[in-house]
Amino acid sequence: MKILFFIFSISLLLLACTTQSTGTVVYDTQNPVQENKVVKEFDVRLHDSFVEPPVMVVDEGDIVKLTFFFEDPVFVSLGDYVNDYYTTGQAAFTADASGEFTISCKSCDDDNAILGFLDVR
Repeated sequence: MKILFFIFSISLLLLACTTQSTGTVVYDTQNPVQENKVVKEFDVRLHDSFVEPPVMVVDEGDIVKLTFFFEDPVFVSLGDYVNDYYTTGQAAFTADASGEFTISCKSCDDDNAILGFLDVR
């Protein structure tokens, strides 16, 4: 009985050593901030139903992070990235050569929708 217990203990020890030495590295694909990428952050505010986009100078391939502060819910479309209506939130996207993004106010008429531009270098 002691011999079987000893063999069982040794096999468990070997199994534990084997599983610990063969770990896997998991890459977080949900995180838009990747190595060697520059993150540039900007605030966008809504004053009296008028969107005031900041002056944004970025390099192509930079991660652009926008933080929104609006009095009324707004809809934000950033290229392929589309977010729902919200008053305060953040959106991150990669700057491409076009540098376009759209901000519109849900409670405003379409004349208050603006097309913003990144100054992509």
